[in-house]
Amino acid sequence: MASTPTLQTSLEHGANASSWPIIRSACFAPERIYRTAMNLTRRIDLIGYLHIAYGSVLVVLALFMLLAATVGAFLFPLIASWAVGAGANVAAALILLAIGLPSIFAGIGLIRRFSWARTMIVLLAVIDLFSFPLGTVLGAFSLWILLKNQAVYEFT
Repeated sequence: MASTPTLQTSLEHGANASSWPIIRSACFAPERIYRTAMNLTRRIDLIGYLHIAYGSVLVVLALFMLLAATVGAFLFPLIASWAVGAGANVAAALILLAIGLPSIFAGIGLIRRFSWARTMIVLLAVIDLFSFPLGTVLGAFSLWILLKNQAVYEFT
């Protein structure tokens, strides 16, 4: 088994210290490219898992909001202010469902490397940028990784 080159072994074989970065970059270039590709693959998987988790939280929150609106409508049917609040609650829950469900499906598609999932996650990431603070972080990270040139090759 060959040992990995170090500065000491390179100097023993006649290289001088000033040529070490050239020797090192020549020796480790394929492994560096492989490590970079593996990091990108892991980050894309991480984005998929994070979108699944974020979408799941949004769906659960929307279901609780719908439950609260339904229970409130049955308990307080004659109070007009509750009806207005319940209507706003249902509207907010539908918005959360409209963001959460596609986020779950696109996250699964991203892990499976479907090309449509990358486009969908990029669109959802732009929407997530306005959801401070967690959505902003998730959206920025998703855009940072998925808009790289190397990420395009993961989905071809």
